[in-house]
Amino acid sequence: MKKKLNKNKSFYFSIIILGLIFIAGAYLAYLKSQDKSRKVVTIPKTILREVDENLTKKDWVWLSMTLENSQVIKPRSGEFILKFNSDGTFTSSTDCNSISGKFNSLNGIIQFENSIVTTEKYCMKSLEGAYVKQLQNAKNYKFNEKNQLIIELKDGSGFMIFN
Repeated sequence: MKKKLNKNKSFYFSIIILGLIFIAGAYLAYLKSQDKSRKVVTIPKTILREVDENLTKKDWVWLSMTLENSQVIKPRSGEFILKFNSDGTFTSSTDCNSISGKFNSLNGIIQFENSIVTTEKYCMKSLEGAYVKQLQNAKNYKFNEKNQLIIELKDGSGFMIFN
């Protein structure tokens, strides 16, 4: 009787182990299929490493942002100052904190890398979050007849004006 009981335990144990192996294999196959279905689009760093000297020649004061729904956002005068450096880095003061990071620009295309660093002081009613979000959403830039910097946002979602 004891031998039969031990034999049943071994049988069930073997079934459980095989089931776990099957589940683990199915999960690994699922993960592998997910990697293939993701589309990661990256722009080679060598394409956009030049920095337009027109961007670096002055500190840019953010005047306004117009969003696709025609909403206009204006910070208090002189609170947001953006400075581009020739090494592809930037710094900016905001109405609350300071931010910094890296950007790429070439022939009217501009991209701010997602790894923007910020100090972490809390400020109520700050426009900093919207400002950073739209910098990360930047697509193109140009200069208008008043020599203002116009940063156009992706998908025609608006633009930012700097003086």
